[in-house]
Amino acid sequence: MTNKPLILGGRDDGFGERMRAILNAMYVAKKFDLEFGFVWRDIDGENFLDGKVKSPLKALPYMHELFSDKFISRYFRADLTYSYLTPILNTHHKKSITNLLKLPYERDWGWYMTQGDLDTWFNDVEHLEYRKCIASCFKSIEFSDAVNAIFKKVDLKIKDLGDFVALHIRSGETVYDELYINMWWHCRYKISPYPINIAVVLEELKRGNNVVLFSDDFTLLESVKKYLVNSNPNFKSRIFITTELKESGLRDFEDMIFDVYLMSKAERIYCSWTTGFARLACYIGNNKIISLPEYYSVSKTYELMIKFIDIDEINPHQAAFSYFFLYILAKELNLPFDMKLSYLKRSFELHENYNTKIFLLDLLLEYHQFEEVDLMIEQMNLEEKKNCLTLLLNYNLNPTLPFHIFKHYFVGASYKNISRFAFEIFLAFNDEGHGVNAYYPGFRSLILDLFYSVFNGPKCLQIAQKPNIDVYKRHSLAYTLGYAMIENSKSLWGYIRMPYVLSYLKEQHIKETDLLRKEKRYYEFYNEAHTLSVELGKALMRAHKIWYKGGYLRLIFVDIPIIKKEFLKGKK
Repeated sequence: MTNKPLILGGRDDGFGERMRAILNAMYVAKKFDLEFGFVWRDIDGENFLDGKVKSPLKALPYMHELFSDKFISRYFRADLTYSYLTPILNTHHKKSITNLLKLPYERDWGWYMTQGDLDTWFNDVEHLEYRKCIASCFKSIEFSDAVNAIFKKVDLKIKDLGDFVALHIRSGETVYDELYINMWWHCRYKISPYPINIAVVLEELKRGNNVVLFSDDFTLLESVKKYLVNSNPNFKSRIFITTELKESGLRDFEDMIFDVYLMSKAERIYCSWTTGFARLACYIGNNKIISLPEYYSVSKTYELMIKFIDIDEINPHQAAFSYFFLYILAKELNLPFDMKLSYLKRSFELHENYNTKIFLLDLLLEYHQFEEVDLMIEQMNLEEKKNCLTLLLNYNLNPTLPFHIFKHYFVGASYKNISRFAFEIFLAFNDEGHGVNAYYPGFRSLILDLFYSVFNGPKCLQIAQKPNIDVYKRHSLAYTLGYAMIENSKSLWGYIRMPYVLSYLKEQHIKETDLLRKEKRYYEFYNEAHTLSVELGKALMRAHKIWYKGGYLRLIFVDIPIIKKEFLKGKK
């Protein structure tokens, strides 16, 4: 048995990132004579706008559609699974790539390979050698007959097209999928706004170059080309969109293969900062890639966004995204509040969604517009509140939110609806097992400190003693929690500090119950008293079991009012 590590291409996201990881794994394996392998999970997705906007997952080929049977038989590892986490990015950053040969490996069998550029992560990977070898690795892959047929179609098209510059206008799910629209990190670094691309196209056309526009949004390509040709009819013979260059009837994955292989033939590629698709094309063709966030300064980007944002026949989703992007730039440039607010409101008018609303609330909170925010939250229905909180506290839907997005809700007990959001944020971070603590490991202590300082946390332990009634009520968790809810709901201050009280009481109840069991003084009770305390406590425990489905929101806005109403009716 060899002690050499296996180098595995094991990403599970879009085509670009999967293939970049595979090519990097092939490069390392070839460089050090190691074993190469890959994993590939076949998944499906849905397109948008009746197929006019392509989803990265819908276009993703099945393994047997992409690779030959021989390649799969030799390198596919059915015994292993995919992984998004590649610890080499941290443990070996700016160190020698030869460390991958040393024990201990990341896994007992070897390493998952990153999709990142190895010449920037390791200090001894030479750029030209790496890029040349990566392009060679791509050529060595045995693809399926269908994929090879697409390659031949592109080679024929290039003979007619000649030299060209490529622009990749990445859109997709962050512009059209309701769960992902206007995600901050994706908007800033992954998605490419059309106004900036228009500016680049005009520069290249004025230099006399042919330009090919690539995008997963075919309607956007048509609108941008129409605008450019209308601005100067002489541009018509030198600007192309990919939908015009390929035959109809291609399957989704064939369409995507055509695009990435054609893009690889460009002299240079303009794209967003983190798009894996354009960077894969750069790997294949060993050509130059230009990141638009680095090509223009923030102030120049802002200037060009203003200049080209209002063009005819742009889909409202695209315009909404571009106005949200303007807000991000305005925030980075420290522009006045009114300007930032106008961009967010315009984005929300063009397409209402919860992500934009989160940032609208945050901006108002930042400028102490507390009454307006409190009213906005009050006017949301239960489902709207749940969706906002889901986007706030689910990293998979909104990665790398800045800390101030959470911090701004901790403004004190004077604003009950803002405080309810603060309460939900606290509950998530207070639960050490909640996913949000894995996603934002540095935030938990800051959030807890905020809660305690703003809502006078330490004093919340000074809770009233429960009346000495009977042994059932003393040892019933439902009664204990319900009684605390009643006592703390007598004031807004008590209501806000309630989550800490309840958390403390639950922990104490568990400890006391364990002690009673050891001392054989614990009793099982089957006939629960239907007191208000018990019913509220039961509702709280039910809510906790389905917290991830909005259980606490339903408790606050639905269950508690119903229980109180029924209790008062019974007393009459």
